[in-house]
Amino acid sequence: MTHRRIQVRGIAASGLPIQAFYYDNAGDADEIERIYQLDFHAWQDGDWDALGQIYRALPGALPEGGDLPRWFGDDEGHAPFLAASVETHGIMVYGALPPEQWERWQAAFHQRLAASQLPLYTYQGGEG
Repeated sequence: MTHRRIQVRGIAASGLPIQAFYYDNAGDADEIERIYQLDFHAWQDGDWDALGQIYRALPGALPEGGDLPRWFGDDEGHAPFLAASVETHGIMVYGALPPEQWERWQAAFHQRLAASQLPLYTYQGGEG
């Protein structure tokens, strides 16, 4: 399992800058399985709608109507595809994309997530 930090623009209730974590479970270069640790317990009315707006604005977004948000393709057996689901520890994004396409998608997601101010698990100072 790989742990990485993403810097999220925002200030915690304590007034200190916040950092959010994600971790990767996939091993292959084109395979993606990442957990973004969002703090659902702190979410309020409208936060799920805000997440939906973020999803719809990301590169490769497919029209809504399925059971999960999807990007680039809806066939999990054939790349390229990307999907997201709600899990205990946050949002799991999984799929198979070429590295360049994944880098563009995740950069857009990180930027929109940071701007959204959605509650994330926060780690202040040190290595968390």
